[in-house]
Amino acid sequence: MARPSAYGLTTFEKATTFLFGFDSALEFSLLDGFADWLADRLGEGRSLVWSRLAHDLAVAREMQAGGSLDELAPEERIGKFFGIVREFLEQRDGRPLPAPPTVSIG
Repeated sequence: MARPSAYGLTTFEKATTFLFGFDSALEFSLLDGFADWLADRLGEGRSLVWSRLAHDLAVAREMQAGGSLDELAPEERIGKFFGIVREFLEQRDGRPLPAPPTVSIG
């Protein structure tokens, strides 16, 4: 998602809340299987909500890369989250999603 702050998504928590609302509007069909997919990647957490599992997976991946999620700017953290969602959707649906639009200002 280009410029998530333009949508009021300034924290990881706001991004997950936004996506939960979007999924709810689609009668919970968008993220069907997401929690199990996340738990499989983490090897645990089947009793946790997907927002917590997504956060834990983003932390684990950033630590594997030698970094810390806490060191990232909010938009980078949100980008990691939407990257995880994109990966899930592409694997679940068996096809790549279209590239996000490029935004140029000025």
